[in-house]
Amino acid sequence: MGTHRFIVEEKLYEVEVGPRFGDEVQVIVNGKVYRVRIAAPPEAVAVRPSAASPAAPASSGARAPVPQAPAPAEGEVRAPIPGLVLSVAASIGQKVAAGTALLILEAMKMENPILAPTAGVVKAVHVKPQQQVAQGELLVTIEPVP
Repeated sequence: MGTHRFIVEEKLYEVEVGPRFGDEVQVIVNGKVYRVRIAAPPEAVAVRPSAASPAAPASSGARAPVPQAPAPAEGEVRAPIPGLVLSVAASIGQKVAAGTALLILEAMKMENPILAPTAGVVKAVHVKPQQQVAQGELLVTIEPVP
């Protein structure tokens, strides 16, 4: 985890590496949230944009992304893994920036911050502390701001 700077085809990318969910890691590239799948070397890393994020730029010769489950609908924040909601920081009507921690999900004795995939206003919080959630369960709904 941490922040890194990469230059791809003469363009600078600020990359913040977030929590790991099984074989996926949440990263923020120039302010846009993505989930990337970790592959064993020498395979490439597949990138799947989060809701409301355009695809990450690909350098020439890059491999196509590995097919994944459909991305959540715009504004939906879903559980990336099953777990226990430890705390909820988001509240209805709250303005959030991309990358803002919405809640903490505990899985396999690790605390995983669940981050806003886009800037917007929290329209609904579908979970409460100490609630068990399944993978893919709707946690928060955000109305993106233009």
